Amino acid sequence: MASELLAAIVDSSDDAILGKDLNGIITSWNLGAQQIFGYTAQEMIGQSILRLIPVELADEEDRILDKLRAGQKVKHFETRRVSKSGQFLDVSVTASPIRDASGKIVGVSKIARDITERKQRQSRRLLGLLEGAMDAIISVDESMRVVHFNASATTIFGVSSQDAIGQSIENFIPARFRAPHKAQVEAFGKESRTTRSMGKLGQVMGLRANGEEFPAEASISHMDNEEGKIFTVILRDVTDRQRTTDAMRQSLQEKEALLKEVHHRVKNNLQVITSLLRLESRRSTQGDTRAVLGEMQGRIRSMSLLHESLYRSGRFASVDLGDYLTQLAINAFKTQLIIADSVQLRLNMGSVTVDVEQAIPCGLLTNELLSNCLKHGFPEGHMGDVTLELQPSRAHPEEWCLSVSDTGIGLPHNFEERQKTSLGLQLVTQLTSQIDGQWQVDAERMQGAKFSVTFRAMAPSLLVMPA
Repeated sequence: MASELLAAIVDSSDDAILGKDLNGIITSWNLGAQQIFGYTAQEMIGQSILRLIPVELADEEDRILDKLRAGQKVKHFETRRVSKSGQFLDVSVTASPIRDASGKIVGVSKIARDITERKQRQSRRLLGLLEGAMDAIISVDESMRVVHFNASATTIFGVSSQDAIGQSIENFIPARFRAPHKAQVEAFGKESRTTRSMGKLGQVMGLRANGEEFPAEASISHMDNEEGKIFTVILRDVTDRQRTTDAMRQSLQEKEALLKEVHHRVKNNLQVITSLLRLESRRSTQGDTRAVLGEMQGRIRSMSLLHESLYRSGRFASVDLGDYLTQLAINAFKTQLIIADSVQLRLNMGSVTVDVEQAIPCGLLTNELLSNCLKHGFPEGHMGDVTLELQPSRAHPEEWCLSVSDTGIGLPHNFEERQKTSLGLQLVTQLTSQIDGQWQVDAERMQGAKFSVTFRAMAPSLLVMPA
């Protein structure tokens, strides 16, 4: 009764259930197998399983048998089979070894489910996705003939799918790119990887039906089917993006040129003001007036030098503070030192990039401190050294220390009182506040004086130019 019940269950199944020996000879065949493949049990029992297998997949059976001989089970293996009418069927196969009473493998039990309709639904769904894609999707065979051309490809290239299929893919590539494109595709077809971005190989260009070339981004993949290797390209027309990029680049270049010209003109205007102050200084007979005009010239020159540095470097949002202050100090010595070579400038400058808004007060600070050293530290031809330093703070590495020290005559005994009335020192205090710094005077030095300003360097902010 149990065997009859089992046979009834097997025969009532919609799946093909069959048995075969290890040589591939069919030993059992249910009604489901007859419905799927069209052969009766009388026609198939005693026949080779190869009768159901396409010629190009004949070695597939040997691989399955090898696994089963090793005691393994093959589950849901998707493949193709041939029915009695010659129609190809997509099937999902599960195969298990059959053992005798001693456990020896003597045959194979197979269950095959017809998944042709499911595969067709998947294909229709995939085709719908391909046709609805925004990018051009083009498939070619090994001879580089188009076998699929979706709707977006028609829109991009201006060629209908019917006219494109069968054409050489070279008809959609500018002549100068055809040879390297063919070589790249052939080389890719020999690789084990199945997808790659073609953009990594250089510029990708397409050719429309009207002869217009256009820039594109593309990726390529390949797969094998019954007819051979199929290459599929997904291509995106980036003409509009390229135009936008080119327009932005041109606009940026124009604005950079404008900024450069602005800095150049500001520098020239400041130099004109300096010249006017110098002329007024020469005309004046008052010593105090001439001194004040001279100090104003130095301050304006420090700002003029910054604009010249920005103009020459082409960077409008950031300044290398070490380089800028070095140039400023050298220039200050040339213009303010009364007796040439009487005082030597020594530099110990680090490199830190700061925002322009911070560079200006730092430049004015340096100019004031150097001016004070040269004016008060070395009277009547006194000789010595002035050292300008810009280095990270030892106590706080994220901060920087700007210092000016000299080997001059030192600070006067009433320095603190003079500090309250000195315009230069008041300006130093205000400039230090602008950069959120702290300044101090080393009054305990054995020789000369030292002024130091500690501040946190401001990273350059993003330069935003109005459209």
